[in-house]
Amino acid sequence: MLTVKVKHELLRNAKQLYYHQHPICVKGETIAFQSAISYQEEQVTFLVFLLIAIIVGNLIVLVAVVISHRKTRMTFFILHLAIAVI
Repeated sequence: MLTVKVKHELLRNAKQLYYHQHPICVKGETIAFQSAISYQEEQVTFLVFLLIAIIVGNLIVLVAVVISHRKTRMTFFILHLAIAVI
């Protein structure tokens, strides 16, 4: 049978799991908790990397279109598409 202390710990566990926290170990009737690792830093790092890759890729397209001497509707369209994305 669960004691009141364990019931409160289980309720706290459920609340912390809801708020992205997880238990790390169970010792007897008490449960130790650790805050969940925040993925915000990793997400920002990935988005910055993605932004840099997009800008570099579109700059390469701009340089390639400007260097090429073909002036067609398609190169004009690609040029403006690359400019719009940047």
